[in-house]
Amino acid sequence: MHAITRLLLISLALIGHSQADERDGSIVPGYGSVFGRAVFSDFPNAPHPGAYFGAMAVSSFGNTWLFGEFESFEPNTGLPIARISTSTGALDLAFGSGTGMRSSPFPIAGGTWFRNLNALTQADGKPIVTGDARIAGRDRGFVCRLNAAGTFDPSFGTAGCVTVRAFAFPVEDCGIEGLVITPSTGAISVVGDCSEAGGGSGQRAFTARFTSMGLLDTEYGAGAGVTLPQIPGASLRNLRALALRSDGRIMAVGTVRRASNELDIALLRLSNDGTLDPDYVNGGYRLLSVNLNGNVDDIGTGIAIRPDGRVLTMGTTESLSDDGEVVLWQTTPGGALDSSFGTNGLALGPEPLKSLFFPEQQFVAFRARMRLSIDDRGRAVVMSRSREQPLQKSDDAKVYRFLPNGRRDRSFGFSERGVVDIDNDVSLPGPGPVFDTPTFVLAERNRILIGTISVRDGKRYMVTLTLNGSGLFSDGFELLAASCALNNTLSVADPTFTRPRAFAQGGACSLSVNPGVSATRYKTIPITLSAASNVTASFLTTDGGSMTPAGADTYLILYGPGGFNPAASCSNAITANDDDSGSTLLSKLTTTTPLAAGNYTLVVTSFEDVPPPPAPLPWNYTLAVTPPNACGAAPPNAPR
Repeated sequence: MHAITRLLLISLALIGHSQADERDGSIVPGYGSVFGRAVFSDFPNAPHPGAYFGAMAVSSFGNTWLFGEFESFEPNTGLPIARISTSTGALDLAFGSGTGMRSSPFPIAGGTWFRNLNALTQADGKPIVTGDARIAGRDRGFVCRLNAAGTFDPSFGTAGCVTVRAFAFPVEDCGIEGLVITPSTGAISVVGDCSEAGGGSGQRAFTARFTSMGLLDTEYGAGAGVTLPQIPGASLRNLRALALRSDGRIMAVGTVRRASNELDIALLRLSNDGTLDPDYVNGGYRLLSVNLNGNVDDIGTGIAIRPDGRVLTMGTTESLSDDGEVVLWQTTPGGALDSSFGTNGLALGPEPLKSLFFPEQQFVAFRARMRLSIDDRGRAVVMSRSREQPLQKSDDAKVYRFLPNGRRDRSFGFSERGVVDIDNDVSLPGPGPVFDTPTFVLAERNRILIGTISVRDGKRYMVTLTLNGSGLFSDGFELLAASCALNNTLSVADPTFTRPRAFAQGGACSLSVNPGVSATRYKTIPITLSAASNVTASFLTTDGGSMTPAGADTYLILYGPGGFNPAASCSNAITANDDDSGSTLLSKLTTTTPLAAGNYTLVVTSFEDVPPPPAPLPWNYTLAVTPPNACGAAPPNAPR
């Protein structure tokens, strides 16, 4: 293609994109200097092909810290650092001798391969960086503090750093996976795991707490400063993240392996001394299991605490096709499942992740690195990585946004997906595919700040960008979501009726005569139309619905203002539908002629009287209904 023609087409595409839609999830074009992105590489004294984007920390002083890390075969004793403006993404030229970048040598004697970084900033703006380092052939967790100039703070630990092992095994490799800082004391709490070395195969999670000066806290872990939590009947393999409650107690999330060999998400609450909190459910822990499509691997990856104390736990669940699903569990402050969120406390991502699961010891660039944040309107934002097949194709980071009740946020992204794909191809030089891996996400009311590891033609880049996150305000009022959600359970305790056959609006209703469908269980759901409108009701995840267990063969019927009578189930019936398509057993019902304002009834039932395996009753479902103001509380099942 002629160079001028190509430039013109790119310019027109950019103009069209910027003018077409600045809805939530679109990239903010004024951030950074490369198509809405800030791109960094070539740090001082860093080996080729550069540093991976290890960690990112936002300061209350208006700047953001970026930290780099390397692979095991690239021994390096320096910490690549960039400091940028949080609002614009521009390098802070007051840092790094006027460049905004520097590399600071780690003060850990004999240390190499500093990796798996996490970072936060203290109230005074000093960054705390954690991870693990190779020392004398073994891995050790480390905690370091830097000064504002990017040098290691000699008043912290030994010359700015402290290392830790958990003594879970005589010979072990340990690493830190997450940290929180207690504002009132400056104490630093961390979680991580240790694996048995020297031919062993064991793995144990640990917690530790350090004072503000970098010493192990003797008031924690029975004087040792370190604990090895245990859960009855399971092996706590790792802890990946933690969050601080308003009362100072810690919530932590990780993964257990049960005696049956299945992996489940573990949610722990720790007392101030590091022991499991006896006032929490089960004496300090709850295990969360999805078991999607019959598979048994559920992995805990992130955690956040809402202002009212409810806990949002993030993880993944693996399906038989090796596609992963983002999962969010919400629990009450005491540990009970929160029925106001998703389906009995569980929400699934609206789209699957491809080839998410990798061996635990893979290099940092090939890990999912999921991230979770909650904005000030209570919307959860999840960032994860989705790998395409074949492996030579580019990877994208995916950003999901959920409403406070766990439903997909249809106002986020395009085509009501509730998902945004982050593809940094346009911002990096070179012709090859780009592999984008999440590093950081911070959700605010009006924007979402994210960071990715981006690799093209073998060269590594740190990329930051911002997404619009305004919540679609119009004339000072927030627009309604595209649909509302109704959560309930269909069980063997529900009443029965003879359901109608499927028929389109305007068609004739007749009762089913198929064997085994004369006594199907049903739930009734009232909806109200305030104005003439079409109605859509769907169990499909792409529409905001859900159904557990997978494989449920559902059925939907819509009744008019005359009400629903189970003894005459064709009376007042407007339309009924079985499967949405040949690829799913889930139902979607849509009217084609607008209905008048008034009260209507949806009936949820099954295709067969006794649903067979793999999806026998009970079914926990979310039914997404349009228009969004139609939903009401589900009444008792009764003739109406």
